[in-house]
Amino acid sequence: GPMVGTVTETSISIWVRMSGPYRSYVVYDTTATFDTAQETVARKGIPTRDYTIVHKLLDLQANKTYYYRIYVEGAPGRYLRVDPPYQAKTAPYHDTERVIRVAFGSCARFQEDGLQPIWRSVIESSPDLFLWLGDTAYGDSEFPQFLAEEYRRQRDVPSLQPLLQSVSQLAIWNDHDYGLSDYDRTHPRRD
Repeated sequence: GPMVGTVTETSISIWVRMSGPYRSYVVYDTTATFDTAQETVARKGIPTRDYTIVHKLLDLQANKTYYYRIYVEGAPGRYLRVDPPYQAKTAPYHDTERVIRVAFGSCARFQEDGLQPIWRSVIESSPDLFLWLGDTAYGDSEFPQFLAEEYRRQRDVPSLQPLLQSVSQLAIWNDHDYGLSDYDRTHPRRD
């Protein structure tokens, strides 16, 4: 991570995965110099959630760019790029007429293409939202730990990082997201 999740007119969700039970928070502002910075509540990653934390940036202005940095145990995350800071944008007011650019894709198979240069083209199109249409990762296993590892590998693709860090990500499920090909809601380990 980080990864931008749901974005509304007044909020931005930032997903962060810790490497252990560490506390993190997000510092954010409307300027890259953080002159009037605010902080999210510090949260600790827990193993039952794979140390993933969803931070909520609240009480934001609509249609505005916010700059942010991830802090871990009170200091900037040492494995996270901090200059320039990450940025994400809130949604416009719902009654504002505006063209919204949506990019979408599926079948991002790390095993077949670890570089995935397509993400550069997606970033260049400046989407407001990226919608994952399923088969986000190919764990091809019934074991959750293998599926989780494939999601981690996919999220670590360098060309994908700028998209994850700046554009709202939403997703739907398909068979490989659960396990093996043609699996559905009857998967024995769905939960």
